Amino acid sequence: MAEEIHDFLDSDLNHEHERVKHKHAPLKFTPWVSKTFEILERWAEEGESPGDHATLGAILEDFNRATPVFTTLVETGRKDALALQLKTQEEKQTLSKLEQVQSEAKATGEEIAAARIQSAEAQQRAEEAQGRITELTGTL
Repeated sequence: MAEEIHDFLDSDLNHEHERVKHKHAPLKFTPWVSKTFEILERWAEEGESPGDHATLGAILEDFNRATPVFTTLVETGRKDALALQLKTQEEKQTLSKLEQVQSEAKATGEEIAAARIQSAEAQQRAEEAQGRITELTGTL
């Protein structure tokens, strides 16, 4: 069975024999990333080289020195994000209140329109009644 599987598999398709071609290779990134990527790619092909340890160590030292700056940027970003969330929540609440006021205003407008219609109808009935009174008074 193992022989059949081995015969089925094409050794040219084994990915560990091929150099991985990354379409997003970090050539345009900071030298920390580019150099580290280059070293790790070389190690994947040729094996680890002790000479690269010093380079990776220097990259790590540079990164560690920059960490406080990153921390400040991240904290500022978090604070800004929180402030934006709070502002968004306030605006959603304001919008909800506005929608409620609009709904109430629409209902009030509809009530006013209905009251005007009722008033006009009452006015018409009053005029008709006045006309009948005048008519009846004239016949007396």
